[in-house]
Amino acid sequence: MFSAEGSPIQEFLMDDSEDMQQPVTNDSEDSEPPGYYDKASDEEAGSADAGGEDTPGSDEELNVTEQAEVESSFDGYVRYSERDDGVFLTRKAVAGELSSAQVYADGNPVEGAEIVVNGEDIGQTPSSGSLIFEVPDADQLVLRTTTENLGTVEETYEVY
Repeated sequence: MFSAEGSPIQEFLMDDSEDMQQPVTNDSEDSEPPGYYDKASDEEAGSADAGGEDTPGSDEELNVTEQAEVESSFDGYVRYSERDDGVFLTRKAVAGELSSAQVYADGNPVEGAEIVVNGEDIGQTPSSGSLIFEVPDADQLVLRTTTENLGTVEETYEVY
């Protein structure tokens, strides 16, 4: 298990008296302790130039590419500023909770648009073009409005 002096790896064990030193060596075939590696010097690490010559001390560039797969889901409605013309639900429709309907014509909010939800008139839009209401307990939500610019417009949304 242990060999005599001269082995590549030696450890010295010392007892409390410090007078007694005894070399202990590793008999394994590995000349390097596990986890240790030689570092290349600047002169040893080189790269080939355009002519195929090895150039000592040249910096090498390492490109690492990692691929990942990302999966995402979203449940609801996205609010953005440049809307098409029509009536839109601006919040997810959850039965018994508040939501908002918005009316746009020519990309601008419509003031005074009468909004009907599932056949019930809920009111007119203010200058923001948006009207907050309580979502009825139903499977679907039907928003309808009639304006001079749009005529009658209707959109249907799922109720959660």
